Amino acid sequence: MLAIVEQIKGIVVVAIFAFVSSYIVLFIINKLIPFRAADDVQVEGLDVNEVGVEAYPEFKRAI
Repeated sequence: MLAIVEQIKGIVVVAIFAFVSSYIVLFIINKLIPFRAADDVQVEGLDVNEVGVEAYPEFKRAI
């Protein structure tokens, strides 16, 4: 029984370490190169902004 408790403690410690480490790395990367596109770019469409063509020209926005 004691071995199982130690295994569970190890799993929890590794999970917390992985989460905190990943969060820190992604936070730093996001400050340097934002993950999310700006709101106006999202409204226009990422296909137009990044590639220069509209993916679905027959689709009309209701805006």
